Amino acid sequence: TEIPRDMQGKSLVPILEGKTPKDWRNAHYYHYYEHPSEHDVRRHYGITTDRYKLIHFYYDLDVWELYDLKKDPNEMNNIYGDPAYADIQEKLHKDLDGLRLTYGDNDSLSQKFIDEYHEKVKENPLIEYWKLSPDEMKRLYQEYLKTQN
Repeated sequence: TEIPRDMQGKSLVPILEGKTPKDWRNAHYYHYYEHPSEHDVRRHYGITTDRYKLIHFYYDLDVWELYDLKKDPNEMNNIYGDPAYADIQEKLHKDLDGLRLTYGDNDSLSQKFIDEYHEKVKENPLIEYWKLSPDEMKRLYQEYLKTQN
């Protein structure tokens, strides 16, 4: 089966058969856009290899984290900025930048999602219900119901 043009990815069949292709990627890229939301996991993107994980948190903060997954599988000790990992950190940054280009992800795309979120909140403050007191929630919900009739 051919992969649809609007999808990213490669077949996992060779790996499941124990035949990892020579050109198989050595890093995984991800991007989490859904903050603020009820999950309240901060907006971030990152890259994971078999050994390391580099993460960039953004939006309402600007923080980098780096973990050695072999020595620290629970990601408790942020080694970002540690001189002992400077070469690894630099390589992961280059790999991360390359994967962001490959997948067409960039800061303007992130800003688009942020702007869309703020527009939704203007239209319906209940989207951020977890920030509201019970009285505020009740009042806003009653106002919202009036607009639905």
